[in-house]
Amino acid sequence: MPKCPKCSHDKFAIEDITLDHDEYDLVAICCQACDCIIGITEPYNIALSVKNLRAEVQSLGKILRSYVELTSLRSQSAAKQNQAPG
Repeated sequence: MPKCPKCSHDKFAIEDITLDHDEYDLVAICCQACDCIIGITEPYNIALSVKNLRAEVQSLGKILRSYVELTSLRSQSAAKQNQAPG
């Protein structure tokens, strides 16, 4: 079980922190007993973000394939109309 290096307490909390430049969203992992900062990390679940991005890319891929198929069918139809005797 992880323990605070300052007081040996084993309960921790996440606190939002603000840095001077405010360029990144960060959270501090702090000891609940003495508020010692144990670590700093991003508040995002990277695995979930990647999963969501993958789903979006797959959705865009389906749309693109549908568009390519439709364009191909239109081209074939136009070619047949141009070849028809008339």
